Amino acid sequence: MCNAIGLLQQSAQPAILPGHERLFSVPVKNENIEFQPKDLPLLFAKLIAKSVKELDTLIDRLPNDDQTAETDVAAIEQLSKANQNATKVFQEAHESCQNLLSRVQAALKDISECEVYTERWDMQDATS
Repeated sequence: MCNAIGLLQQSAQPAILPGHERLFSVPVKNENIEFQPKDLPLLFAKLIAKSVKELDTLIDRLPNDDQTAETDVAAIEQLSKANQNATKVFQEAHESCQNLLSRVQAALKDISECEVYTERWDMQDATS
């Protein structure tokens, strides 16, 4: 579509509509922006490109006619299986973390018991 507009801009001869001669002799004001008529083709091209992008976005968001209830059910089942696998991996990781936590807590308990024993031993040596 943009290529067609570009070809028209390049090959079409400029024409002045009767009663609109003043448009080409003075700048046109639009939304407090002043531009010359030579800027109009660029503006039109930008507006057309913007409209095409919006149309593409709208078309992409339309529901897919190829999908049926069977394909939806199959997709949901596939997602359910993936969810179950992810849950299993999460539970295994959680159990592993729980085991590591209990090992760290046991090591901390051993360290604190060793410190208490060492302090008692040092106190006995100091008093002897």
